[in-house]
Amino acid sequence: GTDRIMGVDYDGLAEVQTIIQLSNSQGFSLAILDKYFYWSDWQQEMIGRVPMDSTGDSVSPETVVRAYGVIMDIVAFSDDITLARTNPCSVNPCSHFCFATGDVVTPYVCGCPDGVELDLNNPTSCETSKCAVDNGGCP
Repeated sequence: GTDRIMGVDYDGLAEVQTIIQLSNSQGFSLAILDKYFYWSDWQQEMIGRVPMDSTGDSVSPETVVRAYGVIMDIVAFSDDITLARTNPCSVNPCSHFCFATGDVVTPYVCGCPDGVELDLNNPTSCETSKCAVDNGGCP
């Protein structure tokens, strides 16, 4: 582990600077959300945060969550973020499995479990494979 969180500008040209000096800590994972750095601390058993514009040891970290054990990883997200894309499978167009393709023309494809296959007349529905019933004349 390290006893500090350090930062540099996105272009990497600015001097590396210490954002916060940690004492009696073992920082592990790091996340950024809004204008804050968040990190999990194994020794303090907490998630801490400091403003991104902090520098040096004059800043006191804020404890966001006190844990009971080691936090292996953190992911920061905001429920204020609206995604421009929607999941085409969210309307449940398929009878069994739906796979988003990321394609505009064909945004999803349907799939079936073993023993059934897509109905040729309705490609969103599965039907029992003729091979699954008494071998159905299949090799």
